[in-house]
Amino acid sequence: MDGHEPGDVIALPGSGGRLQATVRARAAQPVIACVELVVNGRVVAREDATAGATELRLDATLEITAGSWIVARARSRHELHSAFASSMAAHSSPVYVEVADRPQFAPADAEAITAVIDGTARWLETLAAVASPALRATMVRRVTASGEVLRARISASRGPGAGPR
Repeated sequence: MDGHEPGDVIALPGSGGRLQATVRARAAQPVIACVELVVNGRVVAREDATAGATELRLDATLEITAGSWIVARARSRHELHSAFASSMAAHSSPVYVEVADRPQFAPADAEAITAVIDGTARWLETLAAVASPALRATMVRRVTASGEVLRARISASRGPGAGPR
């Protein structure tokens, strides 16, 4: 990704920008069916092999306008059989892109996390083995505060006057 490796962070200006990406997958046997570039969970570019390949390359230009994560993956039509059948595939770690003043934030994902935070607070209040009531109260307060911060961020991402969904 413009000379960056998985795990790197690329900083772009507030307007975002274009990134050149090259994906190359190699295998010892002709099992590669396709390679894909995935941005924030969406396939944005794909190269298919006409038959199983031992090497496949994809070059793409990506238009990035907000904070993102980008990964490459290779897929195969073949399966591995053990306790259950599993498709053969490979997946890179992400390259992260920071865009000034446009962080990556998905309200739907954040709402799912608030449900986990709420459950954690209830567990701390009722079932957790905590050494003292004061420590329990501190833990509940900290977890609840993190949920409030996340809810405020969700609300802000939806714009003024937009209430909870």
